[in-house]
Amino acid sequence: MPDRPDWSKYLPGSTRHSLEDMSELAARLGSPDVYDRRGEVVWMDTFGYGLAPWIVSTLGDDAAADIVVANTDLGGYALKLVGGSTTTWTSFIERQFSLTTLGKAGLEVSIWIPGAFDEIYIYLLRNEGTQTHKGVIKLTWTGGLISYLNSGNTYTQLASGVLYAHTDVRYNNIKLVVDMVKDEYVRFLFDEVAYPVAGESIRVQTISATPGYQMIVELKSRDGENDYVQIGRVIVTGNEP
Repeated sequence: MPDRPDWSKYLPGSTRHSLEDMSELAARLGSPDVYDRRGEVVWMDTFGYGLAPWIVSTLGDDAAADIVVANTDLGGYALKLVGGSTTTWTSFIERQFSLTTLGKAGLEVSIWIPGAFDEIYIYLLRNEGTQTHKGVIKLTWTGGLISYLNSGNTYTQLASGVLYAHTDVRYNNIKLVVDMVKDEYVRFLFDEVAYPVAGESIRVQTISATPGYQMIVELKSRDGENDYVQIGRVIVTGNEP
């Protein structure tokens, strides 16, 4: 069989609706040296329809989640998350989605970090009703840390000294891939850097939750500050290698 391009409407072995080339381009514009193109795009949002697809939570004084048209990524809109200056200091968006097969799923987020923050979390979860399978990456401003949530419900450090803030408008690309059959991490990328997380066990927790997949992007501000980030796009992938 010939090796078809990844925008082909014929995807061997796929159980998902494929994308024609224009949809693929819309989802994946950008340098192939930076953006991980593995997996099949099953859902994406560039915030052109506002926050209707999302559940939004803003906690603490002046916490907010708003659609903006300034300093966007590749499209005309972006989501500005502002953390609260008091209480739990957080602002986050979440969404449930469906995949037709169980396996390796990915969550890709483009994010502009203009200044300091406390922590940023990227969650990819599978809820079974009585159990939740949870892959989580945490970015920490102090020390420039990247960590993952391990099976013991603590965070294991992957890297330090990462420079997050950009005074110019420069979006970083983050991608987390989790194997929901083996309950382990597959890969994590921050821009072109892949961090050594493959094969590490994810957290499996006994908890009641609506069955299905779930993704969350969360910002936690520093105490007394309304730190913010902007999210340019969110992409969910399936059939990840």
